[in-house]
Amino acid sequence: MAVGEGTLFADWARLTAQAVGAPYGEGGEEHRAVLAAWESVGLPVG
Repeated sequence: MAVGEGTLFADWARLTAQAVGAPYGEGGEEHRAVLAAWESVGLPVG
């Protein structure tokens, strides 16, 4: 998915979680931190 005019906030949350999961590994400390951050603002991305 490309980020553009029709991108929703929830899409952006998913994209950031995927982006950090790729280089750092899904389930790694960085990935968990991003997921926790989104969840803390009411947007779970798991």
